[in-house]
Amino acid sequence: MEKSALRSLLTLEYNINKTGCEVSRLRRARGLKTLFKKKIFMKTIKAILISLFTLFVLSAKGQTSTVLEGYHILKRIQFEGDFLYFTDYQSIKKIDATLQNPTVITVVDGGLDSTQDIAIKDDYLYIAHGNKISKVNINNDTPGILIDVITNINTPYGLCFEGNNLYISSDANVSKIDVTQTNPLITPVVSGLQGIIFAMLVRNNYLYFSSTVSSTFPQQGISKIDLTLASPQIETVFSGVADPKTFIMNGNELIFSELGNLRISSININQPNPTINVIADIPLGPYGLAVKNNILYLAEFFGIPNSRILKIDQPLSLNSYSTNDKLVIYPNPAKDKIYFTNDKPLSNYKIYNLLGQELDQGFTYNNEILIEHIPNGSYFININGVVVKFLKK
Repeated sequence: MEKSALRSLLTLEYNINKTGCEVSRLRRARGLKTLFKKKIFMKTIKAILISLFTLFVLSAKGQTSTVLEGYHILKRIQFEGDFLYFTDYQSIKKIDATLQNPTVITVVDGGLDSTQDIAIKDDYLYIAHGNKISKVNINNDTPGILIDVITNINTPYGLCFEGNNLYISSDANVSKIDVTQTNPLITPVVSGLQGIIFAMLVRNNYLYFSSTVSSTFPQQGISKIDLTLASPQIETVFSGVADPKTFIMNGNELIFSELGNLRISSININQPNPTINVIADIPLGPYGLAVKNNILYLAEFFGIPNSRILKIDQPLSLNSYSTNDKLVIYPNPAKDKIYFTNDKPLSNYKIYNLLGQELDQGFTYNNEILIEHIPNGSYFININGVVVKFLKK
């Protein structure tokens, strides 16, 4: 994105310089001075408009800004309160994300063997590394002392909590342990997936997990199993993406890092055939993801030795809203006004474009909303938390 913007600005500079040279030549020609001034002015304005449009399109997909930089291998990030924890090669660090220039605090200083994932429960940070799961008390003085929770696991890749159960992915298998036990026993959950499970999370009794190419998953994507069943069947949520490393939930929106395509995308998990929406292109490869106050944070993977943690002031996702067929707006398409059916005489509303950017908000009276000031196009309107799409013409 930065390269495209730079090219646009260079094009603008070239056009302006070019038109300046034309002015010098044309001034020598009698009777054409006014005419060429107009042409030159129009060319310059056109170049400016093109450049501004290009920059607008780039910013609409998602503006990234640097939170931290200068790290070796960044993989996982996770929030606990205002603190953002992140893995940095053989150590784990944290920052207070509310600060403009946060101080980096070392939580674990070395002693980790190929850190793969982290998960936080109560006062402890659990770490998947080497062939074991360890933990450290995050309320104690830092750096903390590592305590082994369970060992002799064949390369644990992913961790996630559901209550006191810590789910662990190891190659093509998923198991769990009860972290309240002094000597926890490994309980198999699902096995024989024949693909590396890099990330997991539990929502509404479903265990979601990412997968790589294998005979079980011919296309990479996200799948899920019902944890309430004794022999759960694997259900594909979506596929056809390239190397999804990490994913998180934000309302009904599942946001995932697609390392193979160098981008971050999202889907609505309530849709039977979800559409993949690209949030931002990340040229140095996105890996870890976290959301705080509707701001999306990510860890770069290919920036070695200057990897960064970035943040995206992400537009509000329309996928996180519920839909309701009982809410009807009319006419649709509409020209100047739209009306809607609702039990409440006074309702608050917000109107968004297809990028999720808020364009208008206010209160309605007699179930009427004026839209004459909005340009023609397709929009979403959120009325008391219910979203409906409409067309302005």
